[in-house]
Amino acid sequence: MYLRRTAAALGGISGLLHLVMLIHGGLVLGLVMAAAAVACLPCAGHLWRNGSVKAWTTVGAMNLVEVVLCLAGLALSTKESKSCRNESTGKHAARRLSAPI
Repeated sequence: MYLRRTAAALGGISGLLHLVMLIHGGLVLGLVMAAAAVACLPCAGHLWRNGSVKAWTTVGAMNLVEVVLCLAGLALSTKESKSCRNESTGKHAARRLSAPI
């Protein structure tokens, strides 16, 4: 019972954190966070009340999907930041080379 209630509390906190994340990022990220919050909160309620195998399976599947989405988002943001860093490094390097000694 304690494991089930702890998992439900963590799921509820996760849903609330997704709601907080609505203000960060653009429209697409906001929609993804809203969908995640809408999905997290009912599952937390199901775990809190009865903790059936179906509830645990749903929570596990949703966590797997969330991890995949987070890793995809990190991969995309890392790729973008690397290209920005390479562009800025090139500009700074060009300024250093052209500066008089």
